[in-house]
Amino acid sequence: MLISEELLKEYGAETEVFDSSYVIFSEGDKPKNYYQIVEGRIKLNNYNEEGKELIFAILEKGLSVCELLLFIDKTYPVNAITFEKCTVLKLPKAQFEKLLDDHPKISRDMNKFLSERLYYKYIMLTRSAL
Repeated sequence: MLISEELLKEYGAETEVFDSSYVIFSEGDKPKNYYQIVEGRIKLNNYNEEGKELIFAILEKGLSVCELLLFIDKTYPVNAITFEKCTVLKLPKAQFEKLLDDHPKISRDMNKFLSERLYYKYIMLTRSAL
């Protein structure tokens, strides 16, 4: 788990339960919240010009959902859709930023996590280009 449930709740996170196939956010939406999965799975996808679904990731318990977009002024390039009934902690962006400011170790851990994900994506891109 990236951030403990207790700490997220201390900063105002709310627990939300979503049914299967629920759209948490859509491509083009502006990021407003930090989401962390407590139970269930969420897919990140979008659709190409022919309407074919492209799945970019399947996120499970303990992972956050597109948190990297909370650090930049861009819209979501993907949809986040539940695979099954999911329980998610949702923390407003301003409270997420305060949490990171108040807890430098968590901020460093988040940077490390994001760096590892980017490194993995870079490795996968370079291998697929060969």
